[in-house]
Amino acid sequence: MLLVVGRADGARGARRRGAGRRRPCRGTDAEERAGRATAPASKRARSGRREPCRVSRGQPFPKPDPKARTARGHRQTRDPTRHPGQAPPRPPPASGDRPCRSWTSGQKGAKVGGRPPVTGQQPGGAPARRHRTGGAGTVDMRLEVVVVPVADVDRSKDFYKALGWREDADVGGRDGFRVVQLTPPGSACSLIFGAGITSAVPGSAQGLYLVVDDIDAARAELVERGAEVSEVFHDAGGVFHHAGTDERVPGPAPERQSYGSFASFSDPDGNGWLLQEVTTRLPGR
Repeated sequence: MLLVVGRADGARGARRRGAGRRRPCRGTDAEERAGRATAPASKRARSGRREPCRVSRGQPFPKPDPKARTARGHRQTRDPTRHPGQAPPRPPPASGDRPCRSWTSGQKGAKVGGRPPVTGQQPGGAPARRHRTGGAGTVDMRLEVVVVPVADVDRSKDFYKALGWREDADVGGRDGFRVVQLTPPGSACSLIFGAGITSAVPGSAQGLYLVVDDIDAARAELVERGAEVSEVFHDAGGVFHHAGTDERVPGPAPERQSYGSFASFSDPDGNGWLLQEVTTRLPGR
């Protein structure tokens, strides 16, 4: 009888010792989760079983107070948005890699094998560059074409090609429509003229600038190629040249000041060009 009582006491003691142990998280057991979900709430409460852990159920881990400290008074250094056992987030795929489903899902126009679409893209898929002005971002806008009115397309084309300008295009269309594009050496801006592309009077374009490092060398080259170029001059006010020939002073600017020396010439139709010497640019230009 004493032996039986001892076994009962031992069994009760074993149950007591095991009662304080934490049961492992069973959130990854799909069948057990399904069974608990269908069981009544009162039955789940009486069973005493723990609910699946939050991470396995897709619930975010609670964010602790960023000012909170550990038991030893140290600041928390781990990522407060991630569970201690959760892997760090994967970076977005590089261009050309095959992205995961989560990267492309929900993205309108996204396709497997590339980045999601970017608003304001340049040709070739590169994002449009932005330049900050006064704290606000603005899309870069580059002046690349200037249209001049001419009366004789072939004559103007021969004149500008004789100056050493590169011919980019000479395209014709219906009813005599024609577009000619040439580019000065080292310039990012091109010149376009032709037939049917502008209603301006031939020769009415004035103040077209060609910026050079050495105005004397540039003038000598243009003269050698057949252009009638004026002598080098500067403006009496020293700020900017006046219209026409007013306030012109012969010779370069005093002390060869940058932006201050000019020379002028015209094409066969009278469109006016100016050479301007720039040796040192102002800050930010």
